Amino acid sequence: MLALLFLLVFIGIAIAFLLTLSKALEAVRPQNRATEPSSVWLMLIPIFNLVWPFILYKKIATSLTAEYRSRGMSENADSTYVIGVIANCCMIISTILNISSNVSGTQQSMLASFFSLPGLIFWIIYWVQINNHKNRVKNLPGEQGESQIFDN
Repeated sequence: MLALLFLLVFIGIAIAFLLTLSKALEAVRPQNRATEPSSVWLMLIPIFNLVWPFILYKKIATSLTAEYRSRGMSENADSTYVIGVIANCCMIISTILNISSNVSGTQQSMLASFFSLPGLIFWIIYWVQINNHKNRVKNLPGEQGESQIFDN
């Protein structure tokens, strides 16, 4: 029962995270997007979601930076990409160590924890940064004559 509750909480958090990423891309005007907001949901595919974040996080950073540039700002979202990559690398290493300790029967769980805690911290930082960029882009004034359809 506790495992089911943990799984439901984990899925809820994952969906909230993916919604933030999707809404960040929605805040970017279509001509500045390096990927569509719907591409975020590919993160739900097991195994594929080990590689996709490296690609997706770069596309999100590129999209946000392009939006800032098109609005005449020098803001750069590349640092969010670096934080996201660090988080993803830590989580992948932790996962590999956990799997290998289960298969070989060795005690590598302490080493896995060494990577999972920083991975979690960097993931939260990434999430907060993307949310901040999303809010910043949504609050930018539109160009003259432009409709405010992106002010959701």
